[in-house]
Amino acid sequence: LSIFFSFFQDSPEANGNGQNATVAEGVEHTFSCPVDGNPVPSFTWYSESIGKQFKTRQSGCYICVARNVHGISDNITQCLIIGKYFLFLHKYM
Repeated sequence: LSIFFSFFQDSPEANGNGQNATVAEGVEHTFSCPVDGNPVPSFTWYSESIGKQFKTRQSGCYICVARNVHGISDNITQCLIIGKYFLFLHKYM
């Protein structure tokens, strides 16, 4: 009896797009990094944090890069705009 195990391994690859967001001042927003790979990649966020997702209350663009032993993902950029009057304007539109 022979048993053959095959473990598919690959470099990190984006499985979606980053999502830009606009939120009201004081509202926290969570960004995710839509990347898969085997083995599971590590994630580095350029400008703020480390992890597959993180929360922020600061306007700006954030770049996620995933890497494992097989390579590096495409950079995924997501931007957050914080508007002081965002809720007021949307209430009446």
